[in-house]
Amino acid sequence: MEYNFNFRINIDDRILNFFKRLMIRRNLLIMLALVITSSTIFVFAAQITKQYAFTSGTTISSSKMNANFDDLFAQVNTLDTQVTTLNTQVTGLDKSIGSLEDIYFPDGFSSSTLASIIQNVSSMTTLSVASNKNLYIYSVTNSTSSPESLVYGGQRYFTITGSTIFFPPLVFKGGSTLSTYSTSSLFFIKGIIADSNTTVTVLNKSVTAISSYTVPSGKKLFVHSLHGRGATGGSFNVNSLNILQLLQNEDKIFSAFPLIFPEGTVISTNDSIIMTGVEK
Repeated sequence: MEYNFNFRINIDDRILNFFKRLMIRRNLLIMLALVITSSTIFVFAAQITKQYAFTSGTTISSSKMNANFDDLFAQVNTLDTQVTTLNTQVTGLDKSIGSLEDIYFPDGFSSSTLASIIQNVSSMTTLSVASNKNLYIYSVTNSTSSPESLVYGGQRYFTITGSTIFFPPLVFKGGSTLSTYSTSSLFFIKGIIADSNTTVTVLNKSVTAISSYTVPSGKKLFVHSLHGRGATGGSFNVNSLNILQLLQNEDKIFSAFPLIFPEGTVISTNDSIIMTGVEK
């Protein structure tokens, strides 16, 4: 009798995107560990060799039968132990991946702490972030034909025309309230709400000519974006070295990789800039 089986596997784009995000060195090591751990189940791949074979007409010995079954039971018990160990290791790795932090999503990937958000925002309809949450915005669509700015803390952020994808995402800490600058505009925002990680500090920091910023001891600064808000825009200085110059109302997104600075680094400007990112 012949059996034919047809399998069709549909992979959600969100799953593919998730694993693309995991393709950094530390995550590859974890995935490699998962592969190595999973391979232990194949230790039992060799055939079981029975000690005694019985043919027609021979007398069956109970001791020989027991010896054959003892070998079988021993191998089955060994396999059961290996499967139990594997399940424990996979569960541990799953938890590690779930809580995994990266430079774009420092609060981790645990599904129990994540929730998608899709919301309209205007000058009258604001978006407020709960105090124990962080908001990651990865898409903003301006429903009007005129350029418009996102407003946070009384400051104008990105000027949006049409649809804009943010990678790394815009990050806003708990207690933040977002709106639009113009009363006639309407934004359509997509993002993720996550439980805030106590080891991570979300920054939406204003730096002026008379107010510099120093990365705290024991922390690293990950700069996702810069915004020129002075009359002349503003320079971005690192330890007094001018790295770049922003024009007035210019938004600079570091989409390939954030700027990373160690503890003690001093950020300053000759006018006024806003710096967004995280410290961890």
